[in-house]
Amino acid sequence: GDPGGGPFPDFQGRGFWGFNTVSKKYEGVWMDTACTFIQSEEGTLSGDTWTMVGEMTDPQSGGKMQKKSLIKLKDKDHHSMEMYFKQPGGQEMKTMEIQYVRA
Repeated sequence: GDPGGGPFPDFQGRGFWGFNTVSKKYEGVWMDTACTFIQSEEGTLSGDTWTMVGEMTDPQSGGKMQKKSLIKLKDKDHHSMEMYFKQPGGQEMKTMEIQYVRA
């Protein structure tokens, strides 16, 4: 959930990513309790970072909006994901950051 009593204290999300051997790109989907739609994306791996881009439903207008996810491997027990949405004027805004630690 959100730290410090943010707008989504019971937030939960799930992402699945894999390599498509036909398109030769990574593909992913993300679902969470803050929205009612599934977000899909595709991208590439460079070093220890996946850069994934896609379109999703804009919750305010119902139209399409661009999104980007950066998934970074830090070591065998830690990785992070940052999600960015592109605003109507073209500016990217960081909307989420998750730090993962192996249990």
